Amino acid sequence: MRKIAKLFSFMVILASLSFLMVTQVFATGLFSENQIPKMTSKTLPSGIVSASSENAITPAWLAFDGNSTYDGDGYGGWGTPQKTGWLAYEFPNPKVINKYVMSHSNQWRETLPKSWTFEGWNGTAWNVLDSRSNITDWVSYTVKEFTFNNTNSYSKYRINVTENNGSVANTNNLIIVELQMMEGTQSTPITLTATGGDAKVDLSWNVVAGATNYTVKRSEVSGGPYTTIATAINGTSYTDTTVTNGKQYYYVITAVNTGNEIGISNDATATPHGTVTLPITLTLTATGGDAKVDLSWNVIAGTTNYNVKRSEVSGGPYTTIATGVNGTSYTDTTVTNGKQYYYVVTTVNTGNETGISNEASATPQGTVTQPPAETSGRAILTIIMDTGLEKEFDLSMTEVNSFIAWYEAKAAGTGTAIYAIDKHNNNKGPFTSRKDYVVYGKILSFEVNQYE
Repeated sequence: MRKIAKLFSFMVILASLSFLMVTQVFATGLFSENQIPKMTSKTLPSGIVSASSENAITPAWLAFDGNSTYDGDGYGGWGTPQKTGWLAYEFPNPKVINKYVMSHSNQWRETLPKSWTFEGWNGTAWNVLDSRSNITDWVSYTVKEFTFNNTNSYSKYRINVTENNGSVANTNNLIIVELQMMEGTQSTPITLTATGGDAKVDLSWNVVAGATNYTVKRSEVSGGPYTTIATAINGTSYTDTTVTNGKQYYYVITAVNTGNEIGISNDATATPHGTVTLPITLTLTATGGDAKVDLSWNVIAGTTNYNVKRSEVSGGPYTTIATGVNGTSYTDTTVTNGKQYYYVVTTVNTGNETGISNEASATPQGTVTQPPAETSGRAILTIIMDTGLEKEFDLSMTEVNSFIAWYEAKAAGTGTAIYAIDKHNNNKGPFTSRKDYVVYGKILSFEVNQYE
């Protein structure tokens, strides 16, 4: 490799001093200081440094020694003859890293990383936490800061470089001068809630101190990976309308300060759904009349008309007896008195039957004409009680008809529970009057035998 001539040593010293001033602001925003101690070897003072390969004069631990000088007067960084490779640091205890910083004080920009992934080791595989590509704007004695969303703790992190900036024939073709790692230190937790609606998900969260705006990210899998769907949100709510009803989505919100993501929310989930309209039950009633059955039902929204169907057996099969009924009632006159019929009504919309009612039953009955009551003569009224006791009374037909009227009224649900029958002069004895009281609920039957 080329060496910097001694003629330029003074310029190098000035440049180095300038870079030392820059390194003091590596941990900006709501992030911790560098979590990696200044290493003096691959294992001291703590942790373990490793790499895919290294040059003997630029071992991997030099990328963590706190020295950002890499020039002809000293090589304070990791270098490998390979054009690609990885550099890793393992913490003694797991940490949640959300930011990493790389510095540059080397004139050979073609040896610096161009494309890479930043990864965490979960014990069985490397998880990609951040991905960068086509990074060509390296400037000497400056730092590059990279932030990303991560809520998982890992003990081991690495940068896996898949492309350099073009070096192919130098002693070291891939160089990382200094690599630092920081944890997020957001002071206010971000609590995100998600509520599904009709073709939308409403998101809301709390204000985060230090945040200038927020970024919304979504995944179809819990834990990500997440895709950014909205940036520079100034408020604390957002509605995602690019969703499909019935599909579950997972969201996180990141707080942003001066372009850097400084914190991440919990993972909130919701499933959008269409408006559910509860069905209205089609309720049918049937009332028998003289050679007819009257049917009635309630209105069903969205129905253009109704069909009426009938069966002589409960449960069908039913025969359609009327179609295109526009109202909510129908009278079936094609019936026979004394025969039981079963009905259903179906709703119709644009020619299609869309619903069916309950089954309703009725038996048409002819008008029953009662013969005129006898009012002349007398009769023997025999009442048989539920105990088998028979009681006989010699009464006028007017009294008999009065008893019958009481009995029929009570059977219909009206009237008194007992009825007094005047015994007149029968075995009167010394009493001025005698009456026999019978209880409706104790009467089994009665008989009337009229005589002149």
